[in-house]
Amino acid sequence: MASASALSDAEVLVIVHADFDALLDDEPAIMARFMRRSFTYLVACEQRLITHLKRRNEELLLTLDSLRQTRTKLTSAERMVQTDELTSLHNRRGLYAHLEERARWQKPNLGLGLLLIDLDNFKQINDQYGHVAGDRVLELLAAQIKRSMTSLDLACRLGGDEFALLLQVAEPAELAARARSLVEGVRRLVLPEPLIGVALSISVGGVWCESEASWSIWYSQADDVLYRVKAEGGDHCQIAPPGDMGPRLPSA
Repeated sequence: MASASALSDAEVLVIVHADFDALLDDEPAIMARFMRRSFTYLVACEQRLITHLKRRNEELLLTLDSLRQTRTKLTSAERMVQTDELTSLHNRRGLYAHLEERARWQKPNLGLGLLLIDLDNFKQINDQYGHVAGDRVLELLAAQIKRSMTSLDLACRLGGDEFALLLQVAEPAELAARARSLVEGVRRLVLPEPLIGVALSISVGGVWCESEASWSIWYSQADDVLYRVKAEGGDHCQIAPPGDMGPRLPSA
């Protein structure tokens, strides 16, 4: 197919198949030149089309690459915004974002448990050895928390020396066992200079998270248990049974 514009009065001749066959028989030389020019025109058009498509494809590839780079940068920025700079754990923003996607990651056959973790005598460590040593202690505690986690858990530094560990466990007894293991693991930590000889310990308050409640309820309940642990001298854990803020499961 082709298009043409007439610059003056013109007559359009339509050559049907019969006329075309007659021209091939009567004027083969003329038809040969016509066909050669037509083929040349078609090849040139095809080459221009290929060049155009190649250029557009290159532009599309560049655009896709730019989009991938942008997505990577956005993902990295989002991760940085949701990560605690000192410990590399999630911060509050990261925790809240994780909770918003609860329907995606929670296993239907497992319940949720929350452990609030607080360093004992952290202010004395900061006052006696300085904030650099205090930061090192926080890093060591965060590393111990990571070692205690499974792929289904999420750890968060809420601020200062307060941490949260959200676990997917089968029953409250498993939550209590995980809390005791964490307390014992921190007791075994060996601190570097200038903290050699300092005994590190934590207080842990935990709750079995009722599915219909919100984070604020879980946190308030766990914080109440943690307060009791701290009041008793720390260095152990207590877990509130499901739906009961009274008697506690055995502590460590």
